[in-house]
Amino acid sequence: MLDLKFIRENPDVVRWAIQVKNIILDFDKLLALDAEVRSTRHKSEQLAAQRRRLADQFRTAAPEQQQNLGEQSRQLAAELKVLGEELARLEGQLGELMLLVPNVPDKSAPVGPDAESNVVVARWGEPPQFDFPTKDHVDLAQRNNWVDLKRVTSAVTAPIASKTGWPSWNLYC
Repeated sequence: MLDLKFIRENPDVVRWAIQVKNIILDFDKLLALDAEVRSTRHKSEQLAAQRRRLADQFRTAAPEQQQNLGEQSRQLAAELKVLGEELARLEGQLGELMLLVPNVPDKSAPVGPDAESNVVVARWGEPPQFDFPTKDHVDLAQRNNWVDLKRVTSAVTAPIASKTGWPSWNLYC
């Protein structure tokens, strides 16, 4: 995932990557959302600093001023809560858009509409030919009880595996 600072400082490079990789992404919306998140975070930090100053004043204030300072502090706390909820919502939206931002490809990489356009740069050896039907690595791992996809996919939506059984370490050596 690209860093937001890099995206802000290099918008043309990122736009090019989005175009070259055929990604559907409203890049202007991402930049606007980033600016809004930063602005909301700044406002929240200013209000929090103001509330801390009020707390310091409250300790040394006369009893008649403490009631007024306490009321101001409660108002700031309510504003901070609203800003915090807004910030969480905006950061969630920004995070969703950030997942769509592609890495920047090398300038020398060939551009094509899909993965079929990829160019083989080098090949080592010949692919083996088998006299039996080959099995998918996921199927082999499940049949040998090396992974438990059902358990993992009930917790996460991504297709990842959880190792089980004693021979599973062999898969990663």
